[in-house]
Amino acid sequence: MPSKNEEKVYAVLREMFPYLTIAREHPVCADGNCDKALRRTKIDFFIKELELAIEVDGEHHFRRVEYDDYQKAQAQFERRVALDNLKEQQIRTNGWKLIRISYKELRKKDYKQIIKNKINEVLEGSE
Repeated sequence: MPSKNEEKVYAVLREMFPYLTIAREHPVCADGNCDKALRRTKIDFFIKELELAIEVDGEHHFRRVEYDDYQKAQAQFERRVALDNLKEQQIRTNGWKLIRISYKELRKKDYKQIIKNKINEVLEGSE
C-alpha cells in the first residue's frame, strides 16, 4: 500500500507527465540479471519513456528508527543503507536516471515545486 508521501509524489508526476506511463513498484532488476539481493527489490516509480527512476525515502533511509529493540533497529537501518547502495548501482547499470525525494522535502509547503525542480534538473542534465 502506498504511503502518503508516495501519493504526493504520484500526484505531481501525473500532473507533469499526463501522457506517460508511470509504473509503481517497478523491479529494479528488470532482466533478472543482477545481484541476488536485488531480484525482488523494486523502485517506487519508473517512467520508461524517460528512463527515470524515482525513490521516495522515508525516515528509515536516513537514520535508525527504533520501535522496541535498539539492536534490531540498528541492523535494519544498516541493511536499508546497503540495499539502497546496491539499488543505486543497479539503476546506473540499467542506464536510468535517478531522483531521490526525502520525507523532509515532502513536509515543505512548496514540495510540488521541489519535486518538479529535481525532475527538470535531472532531465535537462541528460540531454
